[in-house]
Amino acid sequence: MGPGVAVSSLKSICLKELYNGQCFGLMIAGAKNLRSLKLFRCSGDWDKLLPKMTVKDHGIVEIHLERMQVSDLALSAISNCSSLEILHLVKTPECTNFGLTAIAEKCKLLRKLHIDGWKANLIGDEGLLSVAKFSSKLQELVLIGVNPTTLSLGILAEKCQSLERLALCGCDTFGDPELSCIAAKCPIKIKKCRGVMGSCAYWLRSVRLALSVNADTVEPQEHHEEATVEGGLQELGVEFPHLNS
Repeated sequence: MGPGVAVSSLKSICLKELYNGQCFGLMIAGAKNLRSLKLFRCSGDWDKLLPKMTVKDHGIVEIHLERMQVSDLALSAISNCSSLEILHLVKTPECTNFGLTAIAEKCKLLRKLHIDGWKANLIGDEGLLSVAKFSSKLQELVLIGVNPTTLSLGILAEKCQSLERLALCGCDTFGDPELSCIAAKCPIKIKKCRGVMGSCAYWLRSVRLALSVNADTVEPQEHHEEATVEGGLQELGVEFPHLNS
């Protein structure tokens, strides 16, 4: 499938579980009015294709990549999409801080960033500090299986003044100190982070009534199975209600 009159009118392309999804490469490259590109579990080396697809800035605003064979090469190519506002990287374990930094430096309109790092530990404080530095318009940041510390979380909460949602799930480095670090600056949702005890979440709510804490903490005696859905971890949190003054 190649470029043509019909292709040029496409605004959204979504490919799922295709064995040879690369055959749509020319079509994607020829979709001059494309605004949304979603690729889910399509086999093949997309590092070779995405640079060709993003040679010209199409004005694309949304990209989802899930369980795709992509690395920093693909992220560097995506960074050429200066109109990008929404980026989801789900279980792309070859993507690192380097690629995330390229995105942050060049995609200044980024509003929503979702990263499921799959415990690969290749994205962390370094990449998130770049997001804090360059993504002033960021409204939503979701980190699953990523291990940020107070180093990046404090700067994110300080620099990203438009941040409305910060969600962390399965972060091994996230505990009570990290929770306290950002609690004074933004609402939080915490899920399955073993370093956070329920007592800390209740304490934060008691001392700052305006804070909305939604925490699914893992106490020492509790054991939970992680349930996954398309796009990341299924949310099964316990909400801590507001306390009356």
